[in-house]
Amino acid sequence: MNYMRLVSHFVLSAAVLVSAAEASNSRANAADMATKAPPLSAPGDVNSSVVWLGGDFKNDVAAGNIGGIYAFSGNLDASGWLVRGQFSYVGYDFNTTLSASGTANGRFSEGSGALGYQVVGGGWVASGFVGVDGQNYNIDPPAAATAGVGDKAGAIFFGRIATMGGAPYPISIDGDYSTANDSFWVRGRTGVKFTSITVGPEIIGLGNVAFDEVRAGGYVSFDLSRSMILQADLGYANATRGENSSAGRGGSGAYGGVTLVFLH
Repeated sequence: MNYMRLVSHFVLSAAVLVSAAEASNSRANAADMATKAPPLSAPGDVNSSVVWLGGDFKNDVAAGNIGGIYAFSGNLDASGWLVRGQFSYVGYDFNTTLSASGTANGRFSEGSGALGYQVVGGGWVASGFVGVDGQNYNIDPPAAATAGVGDKAGAIFFGRIATMGGAPYPISIDGDYSTANDSFWVRGRTGVKFTSITVGPEIIGLGNVAFDEVRAGGYVSFDLSRSMILQADLGYANATRGENSSAGRGGSGAYGGVTLVFLH
């Protein structure tokens, strides 16, 4: 039994269910999602949108993503409907006996769009989204492609539970699940906020129908201005299943990333 996948799906389900439950009985406010979930705007600011641009690396892997969220109410920190979109690209190499050179190259891209709702209560924010997702794999040589993993479209679900922006000890759980290739991503963070800098640990799980990976490390978030935030993380990634396959994302090793967040 794959316990990591079960736990990841449970955490994401809890995030979406809590968001839906609070949306039906609370009249508070909330907001966003970073690299897959950027932070809330600074207290006192009123922003209608957030855009993030990020990149990360791991052994034999380089990735980038861009995304954004818009609040129909005109205020990211107010209760109401949201729309979000995101595009990601990953280039990676992996070892395989199905290539004459012993290695193969993969290029993965994913685009999604979703509609969601957010609420806040008691210093916590919860949001949930549902939308469409498209995934594309380009494997060279094609013979190294993993059976059952490939170009697919499906439904995607996003969930988030977090403390409100400005909390001295921030906590957040973010996640998404797509029926395209049964893929998922979930991240938990906590930390300590020192004026314009927040630091703390993180743990991440990601995978699909043929691949799973666990990451553990730390992050720092720096408020460059009232409308721009710089985030960075660094840690170790352990590929627990499907490491040397086109469904995976390279091998185990150090990971790191940088994300710029723009509020407007």
